Amino acid sequence: MIAVLEIYDEAPGVAPTPAGHLRLVQDAPVTARTLIEARVEQEIAAHVASGDGLRRSPWLHPVDGAPSLAEEQARAVAAFEAGQFLLLVDGRQLERPDDAVGLDDQRLTVTFLRLVPLVGG
Repeated sequence: MIAVLEIYDEAPGVAPTPAGHLRLVQDAPVTARTLIEARVEQEIAAHVASGDGLRRSPWLHPVDGAPSLAEEQARAVAAFEAGQFLLLVDGRQLERPDDAVGLDDQRLTVTFLRLVPLVGG
């Protein structure tokens, strides 16, 4: 089955912003790790396609040079585990990288909610 996932970025106090679509061919439930890794892969592909050498995505680590897919995916999963962002699938929060959600519905909304540390805390 092919599921089309509508991706949104959000931060506290900021309305969700459409961030594109992910298409996943999956018969089994998909994990948070898979969603995060697919998002990072999409961001790197957009970065490479732009050809301008600038990293405009908040999901890529700001270093010089070409992004490494494996390194960026590992960083993103580690950030998720550290609570730097939440992952919501149709309003349901996935809390751990191995938490899974079924793709019974062929259109799902996935929100990457970036958490902002409190000033002074």
